[in-house]
Amino acid sequence: MSLRPSLSSIKLQKLRDFFGCQDQSLIKELKESFRDAASESIHADGDRQIELLINEGTAPFKDKPENETLQIIMYLLAERPACERKECEAIFWEEFCGAASANMITVSKRSAPLLSQLVRGRPLLGNKIETTWSFYSWLDKDEASLMFQEILAHKDAQKMFDFEDARDWMQGVVKNKQDVWFFAS
Repeated sequence: MSLRPSLSSIKLQKLRDFFGCQDQSLIKELKESFRDAASESIHADGDRQIELLINEGTAPFKDKPENETLQIIMYLLAERPACERKECEAIFWEEFCGAASANMITVSKRSAPLLSQLVRGRPLLGNKIETTWSFYSWLDKDEASLMFQEILAHKDAQKMFDFEDARDWMQGVVKNKQDVWFFAS
């Protein structure tokens, strides 16, 4: 995996609360942040999509692929203090996600779709993620618990570099029943 993965605990409902909230100051702040984070060629599309998402909610995005512009917007929203995002600092995830992407890590049939979505992207708004250089994914607290319990027990994962730090973080996510946010760039 050439992308660098980042996993965090997050309050997904707080993130979703931004959709359709019609907060004009949030729109202004997001547009400014978007202009700092994105190339100039997508600024106009970013402004339009920010206004749609914050003013109208998810309806304009239903049944459509999420492009790179939306990936940046979702990243910026996840960074908002209300989402209480706390990143796992362990570099274990680089090796683990690379192995999972190459199908070198196997999990139960129940967890396999979650692992696939985690390392390939899972949209919150549209029907799929359509991007070539960055993407996000997420697990709700129950999915995170299921997935992390399997990873914690996985013998190959336990041998990966920095597993101990990742283990402590995963155990905290499971214990505290937290949602998980994944961003790769």
